[in-house]
Amino acid sequence: MANAFLEYNLFNIEIAPDLTVLQRTEKKNGESFCEYAQRWHVLAAQLLPPKWFVDNLKPPYYEKMINA
Repeated sequence: MANAFLEYNLFNIEIAPDLTVLQRTEKKNGESFCEYAQRWHVLAAQLLPPKWFVDNLKPPYYEKMINA
């Protein structure tokens, strides 16, 4: 019964990401750029249009994406 209660109310624990969370999301040490992009995309898909990914990149990734 306790497990059923937790499953039913689990959504109350999770907080939807906002712009601040997304802007503070940075590539972790040891994380590939692809892994970072996928992690960022999961957050961004919940609230932003796709072009904001490029706008959030820091050098040297921003320059590489713009040149591509």
